[in-house]
Parts: sequence; C-alpha cells; structure tokens
Amino acid sequence: MLESCYTMPLKEFCEIFTLSALEVHHFFQENNVELERIGSLIRITPENFELMLQARSLGKTKLVITSSCVKGGVGKTTLTNCLSAKISTYGHKTLMIDLDQQANLTSSFGVDSSMGVYPTILDAYRGHFQGKKISIQDIVINITSHLAIIPANLEMASLDAEFSGKTENVGKFFKKLLQPIRDQFDIIWFDCPPALTKITSAAQAASDLVVIPINTDKFSLDGLDLTIDSIVTLHKNFDVNPEVKIVINKFDSRQKLGFQILSLVSQGEYKEYLSNTFIPVSKQMDNCIASKSNIWDPHFKGSAQDGLMELAQEIIGIDKWFTETPYLPQPKTTLDHFTGVTHV
Repeated sequence: MLESCYTMPLKEFCEIFTLSALEVHHFFQENNVELERIGSLIRITPENFELMLQARSLGKTKLVITSSCVKGGVGKTTLTNCLSAKISTYGHKTLMIDLDQQANLTSSFGVDSSMGVYPTILDAYRGHFQGKKISIQDIVINITSHLAIIPANLEMASLDAEFSGKTENVGKFFKKLLQPIRDQFDIIWFDCPPALTKITSAAQAASDLVVIPINTDKFSLDGLDLTIDSIVTLHKNFDVNPEVKIVINKFDSRQKLGFQILSLVSQGEYKEYLSNTFIPVSKQMDNCIASKSNIWDPHFKGSAQDGLMELAQEIIGIDKWFTETPYLPQPKTTLDHFTGVTHV
C-alpha cells in the first residue's frame, strides 16, 4: 500500500473534478477499481487520478522547473520537496534532481547522501561510478510509482569546477543530459544551491519555469534581484526564456515587515511574476526536511498545507484543464523585456 502522504483525500479529488463522493465511487466501481482506505478514510492514488484524467480526455502538464534564489534559507528545498510530492499525487510522474552538495532534498526522502552510496548527476556527467559505466537512467531512485529523485552528496561540490573546465554549452547541457529520460516524466524539478554557478545557470536554461522563493526580508529582495539578473543574462546569451514565478514564503501576518515586503513586490517591477499564492510561516513545514517527515501526512494540519496545495495546482495549471485551451507557461511572466536588474 502506498504511504498516505503520497495519496490525496477524497474531498480534494471531488473538488478538483467537481464531483460528489457518490459519483466518484460509481466511477471507480464501473472501472473495477477498489479505492484504498486508511481506517475509514478513502485515499486517491496517483493511478486513480490518472484514470480520471484519461476518462476526461485531459492531458498532463509537461514542465521542467528550477527552484532557485541566490539567498539561502528562503525555502527552496522545502518547496521542492513539498510541491513535487503533491504534484505526483495529481498523476504526474515527477523527477527531482538535487544539485546542492548539502543534499538536504536527498536526505529529506530518506535516501542516504553519503559519498559513494548512490551515483549523482556528477557521476552521470562523468559516465562512470565505482569503476562501472553508467548513464542518466542508472541514477534515478524511485520513491513511489510517480515520484523519483536523482540524489546528491558532498562530492557535488566539484561539479561546477568540472563543468567549467570543459567547453560545455550552458544553454543545452541539461537538455542533452536528460534527453534519454525526458519522456519518462511529466515534471522534472531541479533543486539548486544558493549560488550563481554555471550548473545553476544550466538548470535555469533547461527550464520552462523558474520558481524563486523569497522571505519577507531585505536580503531576500537582494537575492531576488541577483537571481532575476542571472536569468536575464541567460536570455541574452542563450536565447532561453523561462517563465518566472516569485513565491512569498514563510509569510507571517503578525509582522508589519511582511506586509511591507509583499507590497514592494506586488507593486514593483516584478509584480507580474508574483505567484497568486503565498506560503504562510509554519513550524511543521520548517521541520519536515530535518525530520524526514512529510507535510502531506494526514495527521498534519495547517494553513501552510493549503497554500502549498494551491501553489502546486497553480504551477501545473489545474484550473486550465477544464478549458479548451491547454495549459502552457504564460508569455507575460517571462523576462524577455528585461535588460537587467530593476531594483524594487
């Protein structure tokens, strides 16, 4: 049985498809599917969700996403963890790629991040691990049927140096490296270190969407400026133009500064890139990475879960599934008209 945190409540499924619980039961009975239960509660698996998508003739969203911000501590890894897990419950096969030598994303899913245990993207780039030839297909670790990770470890610290020492094309590096497995996943999500490196740039260049989390403090705004500037430079040099989504994370409604920062971003030059959803401050969310727990555990309750669910649905465009026009990243939120950093 799939862990409950990688399934969704019946209520959420009903709300997404505008169905009653009775209609859902009838649908799965007609398709000879027995729904999973945890105690008396029904849980919808990713396979169940996919079946409904097929019945409604709804295609899944295909995106490469990067979580990136020069400022550390803004919640990049936590968002990657929580959102990837949630999106996988929507029937989307999701691959996370940990590019940070700290390997917090890797360890948050209980994967051993000690050097020499599992091959990383660095080993796939080198083409060998512990004396054996490997390819990108060999380094994917499945967490569930719809969620997987390419892990990291401390040796990743040398990835940028090795990459810089060769004549690699930043704009095409990951597209080429991931090409053999691209069609196996709907969502590929890079988790980047808080630095302006060639590897971070390569991840951004390969992405359809760059998610930039910021906290409500001055240093986060500085990190936002630098991150936006790096994407603008990529656009100029490699003719890439990912969608940009700024996410206010750890928003505390009790603090005046939070509203001031929110006002600056929502009324400034970056306002069109601001996500419709912000994530409230949450001790559970802060602790889920360190404790290797999952924010989607049914026993967890809190406003952060609601915000994360809304953001996950915003990213894959669930509201657009029920229109005639398929969801694609919207041109208005790219940076093609920017020539450099504009300070908020």
